[in-house]
Order: sequence, then structure tokens, then C-alpha cells
Amino acid sequence: LLLDALPRLGQLLHLEASPTQQLKDTSLQQTYLRAFASLVACFASPQRPLVLFLDDVQWADPASSNLLLQIAHSQEIQSVMMVLAYRGEEPDSLAPSPRTLQLLRECQPTELVLRPLSCDNLTDMLADILKQSPDSARKWAEQIHAKTEGNPFFVRQFVSTLEQDGLLHYDCARDCFEVNEQGLTALAVSSNVADLLLNNLHKLDPTARRALALAAAVPTSGNGQTCATPAALEALERDSEMGPRLFQPGIRQCI
Repeated sequence: LLLDALPRLGQLLHLEASPTQQLKDTSLQQTYLRAFASLVACFASPQRPLVLFLDDVQWADPASSNLLLQIAHSQEIQSVMMVLAYRGEEPDSLAPSPRTLQLLRECQPTELVLRPLSCDNLTDMLADILKQSPDSARKWAEQIHAKTEGNPFFVRQFVSTLEQDGLLHYDCARDCFEVNEQGLTALAVSSNVADLLLNNLHKLDPTARRALALAAAVPTSGNGQTCATPAALEALERDSEMGPRLFQPGIRQCI
């Protein structure tokens, strides 16, 4: 079962997967879950504890959620700490199911709710980034906090935008970074991730935008994995009138 789902494990153990039935039968599903839990247990011991960190759990499908529950409730697994992160503000269709959360809470986990950064938090962070004293960084923190509402993602993107737009420069004489105050005041921040990404795309040169559009046309398989072969990418390059010399650098700039 595991070799069929994890082919690289077979390569590591020099074993070949044998044909198996699809996991539609309930008993077969339970066997798979127990086998996977046993595999996890092999990598953890009191001398070498294991930490599993899984982000964006709100995107987990039912089968993945059942696997997480099996690991969390397994008596065989010891010395394992599982850290799960999910967005609580997601719509009900994307949030973890109430049943999953209830069963996970039966393990008596420690729940931490991440709040937006306070102005004091942001002041300390900017003081470290800009190599300034907290008192000097305070005025920048107040303006950036007002624009981003303390959202860590937007704060990071906003500071990156300052650097990209030439509003953040290093003062060698003072050994610290300086911010263009007028530019900071005039700079707007996107209200959501989609607008932010769209704004960043508009900043790319035409070659990079063209390369990204071609890459977006690469088909994917049913499991979300990219199906494009090197030959398919070469065809995209040839048909795009860009050629490999422009296509590949454009993709790198997008990344």
C-alpha cells in the first residue's frame, strides 16, 4: 500500500510496489491509515523526536484529514509533535470540518490564534530590519501599520515594495537604512492578496509577463502535478516567438 502511494520510498528500500486495489473498501482504507502511522512512528523516538508542521490545513481533502486524525490518535506514535496551521477566516467550504476540529481537540492540543501585529511589534521588527533604534523606527511603523493593519504578509510585501521603488536605501555613513518619507506617505497598499499579486505582475517587464502567461498554459494532471515535459516547454518557447534566450530568463524573473 505505502509503496504504491510513495514510490520514492520503494526506491529508497529497493522494493517494487505490487498492484493493489483502490482504496474504496473501508477495511483497506483503515489498513492504509495504520500502515502510514507505523511509518511515521519509525522516524520518531525519545532520543530523536519528530516535528511535523503542516500549513494551510483548510485545503486538506477528507482523505488527508483522516490521515491527520489517525496520526494524532495513534497509540503507536510517540515523541511526535504535530503543528497544524489553518486560516480561521476562510469560508465554511474551505475551513476544516467541525468533525475534524472536534476530533483533533480530543487530543488536547495547544491552540494559538495569530493576531495582526501591533504597532509595538512592528516597531521592533522595523528597528531590526532598518538597523535603527525603536524610537527612530516608530514613525515608520505607525505609517506602515496604518496602511497594512498589521497583517504580516502585507507588511513584508510593503517593505519589499519600498525597496523595489527606491524608497528604501542604505546610508553607509550612519550604518542604517533610511526611508523616503514622502514616498512612504504616498505609497498605497493593496487591500487583498489578489490585488497585491496583480500589482506586482504589472511591474514585470513585457518579456517576463509573456513568459508567465505561457507557463500558466502548461497543463496539469488530475492530481495537480505539472504534466509538461521538456519537449512541451520547448514547443512553448518556439511558438511564443520569444525563443529560449528570452523565455527562461522571463520565468526566472517571475519566480
